[in-house]
Amino acid sequence: AERGSRSSSTLVSAPLPPPGVLSMAARRNLAFLLVAAGAAAARALWPHVDVLDLKTLTGAKAFHGGFTDGTYGYTVPFGESPQNTPAVVARFDLATFSASGTLPLPSPLKGSFQNGFVASGYGYLVPSEMEQANGSFVRFSLAEFSTTSISKLDIPLKVGNGFWGGFSHAFVDGDYAYLVPHYERAIDHHGKVVRVDLAAFDVTPSDVLDLATIDGQLVRFSHGFAYNGYGYLIPQRNSKVARFHLGAFSVDFVESLDLQAVGFEGGFMQGDYGFALAAASKKVYRFGLAEFSTYDVLNLGVVAGVAVAWNFKAAFTDGFYGYALPEESTLLARFKLDFSTVDTLNLADANSNLRGLTGFAYGSYGYLLTAGTTQGLVARVDLSMPPTSTFTSTTATSSTSTATSSTSTATTTTRTMSTSIARATGGKATGTSNHSGAGGQCIQLTKEDHLRLAANGLRLGKSKLGGCR
Repeated sequence: AERGSRSSSTLVSAPLPPPGVLSMAARRNLAFLLVAAGAAAARALWPHVDVLDLKTLTGAKAFHGGFTDGTYGYTVPFGESPQNTPAVVARFDLATFSASGTLPLPSPLKGSFQNGFVASGYGYLVPSEMEQANGSFVRFSLAEFSTTSISKLDIPLKVGNGFWGGFSHAFVDGDYAYLVPHYERAIDHHGKVVRVDLAAFDVTPSDVLDLATIDGQLVRFSHGFAYNGYGYLIPQRNSKVARFHLGAFSVDFVESLDLQAVGFEGGFMQGDYGFALAAASKKVYRFGLAEFSTYDVLNLGVVAGVAVAWNFKAAFTDGFYGYALPEESTLLARFKLDFSTVDTLNLADANSNLRGLTGFAYGSYGYLLTAGTTQGLVARVDLSMPPTSTFTSTTATSSTSTATSSTSTATTTTRTMSTSIARATGGKATGTSNHSGAGGQCIQLTKEDHLRLAANGLRLGKSKLGGCR
């Protein structure tokens, strides 16, 4: 299979039948098994990083984020509109780590998107700016992956009031996607969360929640996620994490937690905690989601007693570690979620252009995409590697602080699952499952998920396929 430029690491590969021969579910299972086999064979190898040059193979070159459906990875186009060239979504096969086609977006969808996600058979692209010529929320069929399957939702025309704001991220809960407020050219930032009905692919004026009417600092967020009936937004330039009730979707149910720091670039949720990455200060903030009143701080700026000159672009988790992706340097940092150790990996050993990265985790691999540049690179990193000479490890130092917040503690009953399930289901099941009645969440595992679990020596007993567990 054509892999593009990559490091000298040996990959375990096998010829894949044409897409039409196997069903999507069968290809997803095969992809997962091949990824797992590659990870097992690579454990003794160095540097455990492979690089795919999508610019050379597909012409796609500027990304801001990516996502996966379990079979393919998809890049989110960013920054191509000044050249008046169509934005291009590039697709790559996870099993063979090779280019697998492109999807040019029709004009005037020229490429100002920031992150995306998968839901109910569609890929979604989040608009980073919404000017009259360039600002649609876009979706496309994953199965068809063709221009005829593309739909767009012009949010400004739906919500009115002269709103042309853009978004940094989105998360899904139930039938809705929630767009994370970020940038509006006229005023630099905004605090309007937009809720989109994914089934109808529509939005109304009542689907806008303006957090800035509560607090002027609740604007311009870098990431978001859902937990136990609430939406959480990680700040960017300001210091406050926002929390709002998803069911009520009202300013009467908005709270905030002041982390007393600024300059955040993304984060993630794992178990009962949220993690926010303060890029400029090189610190990670971990805050409790239920009580929403305290947080811990991990300093990534000192590794093995030496100050490190770096800052970060984005973050993700594989259910075991958190990963801080570099902005200007080539050092990838990973930290245990209990803040006990920090490891670093110099990506320059694979390719010196691996900087300014965003990405995601699936199975035993992290996928890193060059963001906001013209490099067009995707790197695949084996996340299963223990700390070795490749990952330089050190004991971390963290501190705990109590913040002032008007919070109502959420009542939830939790059931702990084996953390190995997180990787076996590609992050779908990530350590804890929350069950708290009408406002709670559950994990839906399909037959394909059970096959992946079995391939990793895991099984959920007394459970029904497709049920809630």
